[in-house]
Amino acid sequence: MTNGSGLSFILTFPFGDSCKTSYLKNGFEAGKTNTYSTSSLGGDCSSRRFSEGLSKLEFQHSGSDDLCFGRVEIELDNGDRYGCPAGDDWSLNNDDKSSCTPVKLFSVKPERILITTSKRESWCGMNGKMSVKLFFTNGESCETPILDAPGNDFEAGDTNTFGTSLIGDCGKKSFSSHIDILRILFQHTEGDSWCFGGAVVSLDNGDRYGCPPGDEFQLKNDNKACYPTKLNAVKPKYLKLTTTGINGMEECQINNDSGLSLKLTFPFGETCETPILQNGIDDGTSTTFSASSFHDCVSRKFSDGLSSIQFKHSVNDDTCMVLGVEVELDNGDRYGCLPTKEMALNILNNKMCKPVQLHTVKQLKISTSNRDSDCGMNGSLSAKIIFKNGETCETSELKNARNEFVAGETTLLSKGSLGDCSMRSFETENTISSILFKHRGADNWCFGGVEVKFDDRVRYGCPPGDEFELVNDESKACSPTQLYAVKPRVLRITTNNVKPACGMKSGSGVSAILSFPFGDSCETPVLGNGFDTGKTNTFHLPSLGDCNARRFSNGLSSITLKHSGSDDWCFGGVEVELDNGDLFGCTSGDAKLLNNGDTTTCIPVEPYTVKLTSLAITTSSKNDDCGTDVGVLVKIVYTNGDSCQTQVLDNPGNDFEEGDTNVFESAKLGDCAKDGVSNFFGVSSIEFQLNGDDNWCLEKVEAVQDNGDRYGCPEETSIDLNGNDKKACKAVKLPDTEKSDEK
Repeated sequence: MTNGSGLSFILTFPFGDSCKTSYLKNGFEAGKTNTYSTSSLGGDCSSRRFSEGLSKLEFQHSGSDDLCFGRVEIELDNGDRYGCPAGDDWSLNNDDKSSCTPVKLFSVKPERILITTSKRESWCGMNGKMSVKLFFTNGESCETPILDAPGNDFEAGDTNTFGTSLIGDCGKKSFSSHIDILRILFQHTEGDSWCFGGAVVSLDNGDRYGCPPGDEFQLKNDNKACYPTKLNAVKPKYLKLTTTGINGMEECQINNDSGLSLKLTFPFGETCETPILQNGIDDGTSTTFSASSFHDCVSRKFSDGLSSIQFKHSVNDDTCMVLGVEVELDNGDRYGCLPTKEMALNILNNKMCKPVQLHTVKQLKISTSNRDSDCGMNGSLSAKIIFKNGETCETSELKNARNEFVAGETTLLSKGSLGDCSMRSFETENTISSILFKHRGADNWCFGGVEVKFDDRVRYGCPPGDEFELVNDESKACSPTQLYAVKPRVLRITTNNVKPACGMKSGSGVSAILSFPFGDSCETPVLGNGFDTGKTNTFHLPSLGDCNARRFSNGLSSITLKHSGSDDWCFGGVEVELDNGDLFGCTSGDAKLLNNGDTTTCIPVEPYTVKLTSLAITTSSKNDDCGTDVGVLVKIVYTNGDSCQTQVLDNPGNDFEEGDTNVFESAKLGDCAKDGVSNFFGVSSIEFQLNGDDNWCLEKVEAVQDNGDRYGCPEETSIDLNGNDKKACKAVKLPDTEKSDEK
């Protein structure tokens, strides 16, 4: 906020004594810290003494500018500091009041700086000199000397660690525990070019700030900065190793006299290594090692995530295996590399894998079709999920204990019924190849759709359109696709213009029922602000009610429009835009009028673009001077508000003679033949203008689009132009040519 606005504070101490500052005004800039000494506090806060401690802080805003609170710190004259952290964010305007409960602050120091050199180019490493300067959000800073650890520093792809003894002033100076590192400045002063590949600064209270490798830049005798974020600190909780025999190999295990160690690399270049893990790991088994086996990997914290896992085999023999590994961090996230033939190990070929985040199946929805009355069943069913890497899991046998698998209904299965699918970890991105259903029981069962949901909310499913039937002991599979949770963002409803009476006044309205592929649906409130003939009404998120309140399966199965009110209304088209950018809609040439309570349902499709292909204009012969020699310009206005303009319409020879019909195509149609519009929208109006000083009379016009739709002016239209006049008619959709011929 500007200098004209300010804040005052009321400080309350442990025994109820309090004081109030004057209004503090010297500009509060976003992201900056303002400091006030005792002499500038005013009020009675600097003129008397109070009980030790601080129990409450109250704020009062004065002025027209908003202020977003970030943090506050108060230092007492005994050196104690109290403050309210940034987590208590709120905003204040003129005369607003708020308060926070302060906590006692302590001092922290940087204790370690990790710097990663990028390997995107072979020359990214350097033998030059570089120092680092840290800037904090309260305006304080510290600077390291030239960074130089034992050995070769800043080699391409390496991460160098600089501890307290190497970071000079930054390892000695104390900072408040509730301020953040705002900026890390890299100062390259000598030598060859260097490529930044990431940095992490660790404080002695365990907080860590980092700039990820994606923020790469190049330095040579100049300075550049990155802007770090506070990192989640994690450490491994358990480690699971899986062995699987290789084709034709008899001995493929780790014996008690052999072992493995693992090196874990985290996203910001930090690493740790386990000791040699020895536990007689047998072929085809999984062995779990708890955190107590990790030593260095649990003695400190690392950035959240896992970049790579390197396996080191400890004995020089022919022992081998195909390894899978799963690491769970103490925040519950799991990462792993699944067993593959390429992971075979011996002393000569230590391996590294790039882990992916792993998840378990959380929920399974199975829908029973209602296409026939006997589609439900009293038998049992199981589902086997087959992953693209060859892994599988299977649910328990799902019996009809609670009227499950009823025609037209969806059965929801959670952890207790999911068998080993809820107990094992899987990669969730682009991973399920098929879902196999096994039927048990005498009666038939009709599949109506399935959805698999993992604990990270990734979902896969086969929609109802993939329906099939199962009888006793029969198995059939469907091939799922990954599903995305969406919600409608925009709804556009077009009123038909085949009849002048198609529109309705603001007292009437329409609600929309949207049905999604897996049976979920929502209904908007009644949408009404006047529906004019040939116009498109657009409704955005806030007005969509329940359809905006939750998410649905991606796609759209049907759209039902329900009329409410006394005015008749003609449906012309509807378009739904989802928040992932997908468009669905349908149109109607039907002139059927809807009245109160009537509904119309359409099956939506994805839109396509339509363009004007020809324009036929007939000049009236009602007067001798209705013809013109100056040419005509035509503007087409669509129901969604878009428009296009033709060139001057003037074919070789005499155009626009009384009683003649002139047809214009291709280039003459200008933008109307180039710029398209969604097929969900029709033509709203057609405007005419002469290209000079003359007179002209229109008898009729026919605008033809490349999808076959035809638009014109109503028969009773009378357009007479004089000079530079512009006149338009309200367009109507003309009957289909074939239907007209039949009549």
